[in-house]
Amino acid sequence: WAGYGYTPTFNPARDEHRAFQQSLYERPLGPFAFSLRTRLEQRLLEHADHASVRFRNQVRFAYPLPRWPKLALVTADELFVNFN
Repeated sequence: WAGYGYTPTFNPARDEHRAFQQSLYERPLGPFAFSLRTRLEQRLLEHADHASVRFRNQVRFAYPLPRWPKLALVTADELFVNFN
């Protein structure tokens, strides 16, 4: 995957533009839905001289609730590594 995100803030000088590349792995794991997402981001803050580069890795488990199939209990953890 590849994408772009824009995050406006209440301080117009700090709006963020973010390009990213990611891979996503999903599979059932017993009663859980398991996913692993690895992402590399290039963050551009308005009025900043250089792009910030960071690596993100997320592990996520979701347990669908039997009585309400559109709801699930979810737990996730994400590691962030800034390169500059």
